[in-house]
Amino acid sequence: MFQRRGNGWVVQAKSRLMPTAFFALVVLVEAPGLSRDAGRPGLLAFDAIIVGTCLLLGGRSWRSATLIVDSREVVVRSLLRTRRWPRSAVEGFVVGTRLIGPGRWPRRVIGIAFCDGTTRWLNEINCRPGRAGRVVWIDQASVALNESSRDNRDS
Repeated sequence: MFQRRGNGWVVQAKSRLMPTAFFALVVLVEAPGLSRDAGRPGLLAFDAIIVGTCLLLGGRSWRSATLIVDSREVVVRSLLRTRRWPRSAVEGFVVGTRLIGPGRWPRRVIGIAFCDGTTRWLNEINCRPGRAGRVVWIDQASVALNESSRDNRDS
């Protein structure tokens, strides 16, 4: 999914919903243990660590698999890291079919092409390849991001 926000674009993968649901489920299962284990400090601390960590990771996973592009910078959020690059260091955005995951599934993946010739592939932001040459949303997002980049450079 991609959409225009303010003077930039936001590209988010739908795959972020699965880990968020998992962490929310763990919190729902473990949170009642906090009151049940109040008399046992070891179990209370263990449950508190699990619930706190899953709350943190649940919030991060909801915001992960996101690419934010505006006229000043490019921001990529993954589950554990947020990375930023100045817009001047980014030449454009590319899409390729890559094998990802433990099953080595072919997926359309967006990448950031830098001015120095390197490409940073964002494996978290991917989709199934289109059938019979059909254009998928990630290809449309790349075209929109590149057109936006050209408009920013021209003005």
